[in-house]
Amino acid sequence: MRTQETFGLLQSAKEIRVAIDSDGDRVGGLLNEQHPLPVEEGEPAFDYRKHMQHLKHQLNLAADDVAASEDDLVAEQIRISRLQSDRDDLVTVNYDNLVAARQGLESLYKRGGFELAHVAGKTPEVPDQLVEQLGQTVKLFRQPAVEPRSLKVEGFSVDLGAVADGLETGAVELRGVLDGLEGARKTAEGLLVIKRKKIEVLRRTILWVGRTTEGLFHLAGEDDLADRIRTSTRRPLRPSEEPADEPPPQLPASETSTAS
Repeated sequence: MRTQETFGLLQSAKEIRVAIDSDGDRVGGLLNEQHPLPVEEGEPAFDYRKHMQHLKHQLNLAADDVAASEDDLVAEQIRISRLQSDRDDLVTVNYDNLVAARQGLESLYKRGGFELAHVAGKTPEVPDQLVEQLGQTVKLFRQPAVEPRSLKVEGFSVDLGAVADGLETGAVELRGVLDGLEGARKTAEGLLVIKRKKIEVLRRTILWVGRTTEGLFHLAGEDDLADRIRTSTRRPLRPSEEPADEPPPQLPASETSTAS
């Protein structure tokens, strides 16, 4: 998938390359015959055909860089989306486990286990706060402030150590996903900066390669072909001239795209 801006630039670059592939050798041959460049004695004659191939090569390099940078950004956005999904799943599971642990604490302590751990109030659903409260609850299970009272209820038993282990494992998993998500967002921000730089390079390359090729085609008398290249060169718009279609890199939402 390509953003509208990238798709337009790559399409323009492709049209110029196609023109060079289709008519570059023929037009270059005409120019070699009609407009040979003077060279020093003993030096090889200037070959317009090779010059056009050089222009196409520079265009290829710039276009490939843009395509690769956008692919890297999209891959990172997909990773962010997956991490967010993992985060949401872990928040749900750990929230339920913490609520269950809280209910157990309320049964084991006369005055309420969460109050003894200074974590009174509702169980949080905000990921960072949930991780913090999971850690506090694990500490309370392993190092209780007061001895829990004995509970003898038919069909009910509790292993404080096992509950603590389970909550700690969940907290570690959730913290790992949150750290991974933060790192992925920073990486995406960097990749977006790289992409913008590559796009500006491609934009400039399209302009000078397109205008140079257009001029050479005009010089050879191929005005119709030159006009087609001019259309390709003028198509790309700058970001300020087109609708905003790229969300902040920390968001997983895909950019407004056009199928490649």
